[in-house]
Amino acid sequence: MTPKYWARIVAGMLVVFAIGMLAARGIHKGKDFVMDNFPASLGLLNAQFRVDGGRLGDIQRLQFMRSHPGRVDSAVMTVKLASSTDAKRLDGCALRVTNGQPFGSHTRFLCASSADSARLGLVPFGHVVLLPDGKQVTLFVARDVQDDMQQHAYRGTGGNDSGDVDIQAADGRFQISVNGKVIVQASGDSNGGSLVIRGANGRPIVEINGDSAGGSVKVTDANGKTRVNINGKQDSGK
Repeated sequence: MTPKYWARIVAGMLVVFAIGMLAARGIHKGKDFVMDNFPASLGLLNAQFRVDGGRLGDIQRLQFMRSHPGRVDSAVMTVKLASSTDAKRLDGCALRVTNGQPFGSHTRFLCASSADSARLGLVPFGHVVLLPDGKQVTLFVARDVQDDMQQHAYRGTGGNDSGDVDIQAADGRFQISVNGKVIVQASGDSNGGSLVIRGANGRPIVEINGDSAGGSVKVTDANGKTRVNINGKQDSGK
């Protein structure tokens, strides 16, 4: 199961959720809620890991390390290589991150030479873990964008909190944890899918379930009161 497969499932559930929010709170509030909770990094996890445009593997995990509220000290990516020989393509280069404010579908990874490193004043900003052997390759950013990266590398649920952000996407499952607490969970296969967004207290705020027979959307406020409860079944006669 590819990252694009579960991403399509999540996207479909978000459409159902947006419809529910349209009926309950209006389209703008529904859109804002989704944008505030789902990280911009989702677009990166839905993409292959490419260096200088060439595919090396797939991104399965992205972590943002934070020692202060909202400020990213470093980023750690876990990549499953397409081939055991692909790691050698990173030998002798500095792995530079561009367009990482925030990390997302527009983020790019480039192999910088020693001359480029000196000219750009590259500084470390985390590392990439290459599976299956666990080799680590340092990530670099240009010195003149370092502060901006620390402020804006991560955008999404818990963006202004302290503690690390851990985003995982593999085997048909997607999960976001902030400071060790699971905030967003999504899973899906050919039979259907589910999506749960939790508040800081661990209580579900949004619950979406769907399969070939229909789906449901439930939205609960901070006080535990149900605000939206939609259930639908497909008409088998059509």
